[in-house]
Amino acid sequence: MIGRGQAAIDRLLQQDFLDVLGREVALVASLACAIVEIRGPEFELGALIGKRVMPKLHSSERTRNRAVMAAAASVAKLPSSRAGRPGERLAKRRKFYLVTEKPGTRGGGYELLNKAALFQGHPKALLPPLGQRGFREYPEAPLFLADARLGAIDKDFAEYSGYWFISGRMKAALELIDAEAFAFLECRVQLRSGADAPGRWLCDVVRVVDALDEEESAATIGVSDNGSKVYHIPMSANLLFKESAVGPHHIFRMKYFEAKVVCDEEMRLACKTAEFTGISFADTCTRQK
Repeated sequence: MIGRGQAAIDRLLQQDFLDVLGREVALVASLACAIVEIRGPEFELGALIGKRVMPKLHSSERTRNRAVMAAAASVAKLPSSRAGRPGERLAKRRKFYLVTEKPGTRGGGYELLNKAALFQGHPKALLPPLGQRGFREYPEAPLFLADARLGAIDKDFAEYSGYWFISGRMKAALELIDAEAFAFLECRVQLRSGADAPGRWLCDVVRVVDALDEEESAATIGVSDNGSKVYHIPMSANLLFKESAVGPHHIFRMKYFEAKVVCDEEMRLACKTAEFTGISFADTCTRQK
């Protein structure tokens, strides 16, 4: 925890909050203050944020963005993630959720404008490097047109070309929740008038974990054309995960079915309480054992 927190805070402190994040400083400040005030110096991440971030804040910033402050409060009150221990049987399984775009949100109100520049010598789409997660090296930042006629442009979360397309405030929160799980690519956004709009971020969940409890889950195991193992998972199938494999992580992709992104209750609660729009969570197991 301390290492991930240190890295996230170092990245945030390297930026000029007022110029780069603008109003998002309120989100980061509120999240930091809530963790510090609730868990105190004995909480490693709380102590780190208190030491590195709070001296840079004006007292008035503590009261801004109360939704995110409540999210941090909710997460801070929860027990820490429970990694399985040999010989230990948990009274209740940890809950997990599939993360997707909320159905019917029409969040695709963005059009990529600089395709010709981006895709020189690359596939004609925004795709991860072959056999990897994350982003290719592009000659310039992706430039998107925000057009409400194509769909909603005010959602914190949308899906685009296999990635997440998220707001700056959501990126800041994800980095504090579980920074090592994500890769980000900054994007420019402009309006139809040609004026610049607040930037957004393409986001990829790069952590892949082999955690499915195959004996307890409604998944069948198959073999792909190249001989590798794959899962076949019916719609609405119950999926359970091994505590020992998930460990302290809050979010990951399923090994052998990487299209599925899974998060735990702590991350779901943080996103829900912060009122991030456009994102949906589906319980992976409606009949918990």
